[in-house]
Amino acid sequence: MELKTVNIGGKDRPIKFGTNQSARYCEIRSIDLPVMRDELSNLATSDGSSIRDLLYSALWAGCKSEKIDVDFDRYDLGDWIDEMDQKEMDKAFQFLIDSEPKAEEGEAVEGEKK
Repeated sequence: MELKTVNIGGKDRPIKFGTNQSARYCEIRSIDLPVMRDELSNLATSDGSSIRDLLYSALWAGCKSEKIDVDFDRYDLGDWIDEMDQKEMDKAFQFLIDSEPKAEEGEAVEGEKK
């Protein structure tokens, strides 16, 4: 899989959405996966902590995957988000969208009728 990066906190950092990222997000927020899905479906109306924790968990997973020390915490990330270039934020969320499983042709996506 191609390494994805976003420029945040003054440097390019690996970012990865997937199983480890989801587990970390749920751990941080003391929730389970169905609650995570609900939170992510309402990001536009969230209080901001969901976005921060989502990006933190993805950057954390990227660092772990690349065997890089995680040299930041959620509060650092909150400051970085405030200063983040909108193009980089858009890129990060495009990576999230691209990471979602796609249904094979003829299959229904979860929650859709055939």
